[in-house]
Amino acid sequence: MLCVLLFSNFGFAQDAGITTYNSPTDGCDKGVDEEITVVVINNSSAPFIPGGQITANYSINGGTAVQEPLSTPITLGSTFVFTFSQDADLSACNQDFLIKVWIDYAADTNPNNDTIVWTVRNDCTIIPGQVQNDETVCHGNNSNTLSLNGWQNGTITNWVYSEDNGATWITIPNTSSSHTFTDLTTETLFAVDIEGGICGDDRSSPALISIQNNPLGGTISGPDTLCS
Repeated sequence: MLCVLLFSNFGFAQDAGITTYNSPTDGCDKGVDEEITVVVINNSSAPFIPGGQITANYSINGGTAVQEPLSTPITLGSTFVFTFSQDADLSACNQDFLIKVWIDYAADTNPNNDTIVWTVRNDCTIIPGQVQNDETVCHGNNSNTLSLNGWQNGTITNWVYSEDNGATWITIPNTSSSHTFTDLTTETLFAVDIEGGICGDDRSSPALISIQNNPLGGTISGPDTLCS
């Protein structure tokens, strides 16, 4: 009995692809000069892909594409770390950037590995602002609305208050930029907690609500009799 073994080669005669990306990644206070770096591989059965035959491209959020050639030859089965010379502007705060990188290679017979897409998040350092304003109110008969001013970046998670000059803080479940207090009887600090995402969290400067006791009218004693 004749037994024949057939070995199939599923490789491609010419195949360049992108295996992964190295940068950029999520970060805090990213800038206007962020490098975009990907890893390109030669999956061909040919010994090498000459330099200048592959063009790398990238776009940010579907914008105008940047095109640059790969001038370095890539030998069979090896990879090449390619960094675009034109950096990306990822400086906008609290934004997600959709980054798309792809290669053009005229002889490529396998387009399925030519593109990579990922999302990069940029959060910016919190400017926590100030709760306004300090004031003095009457004991137990008071009400006013405080506002967080000058705050930038991050997300308000809650308000807090302290009745012991900031030694301990108690959470108020309020995620808005204003808070109304009523009928305070103790000197109280009010502040706002802000979550910074990739950046650190922070707390605003507080407002101090001082308490003035209600006046006591006292008693006038009498009547009395006097000699003229």
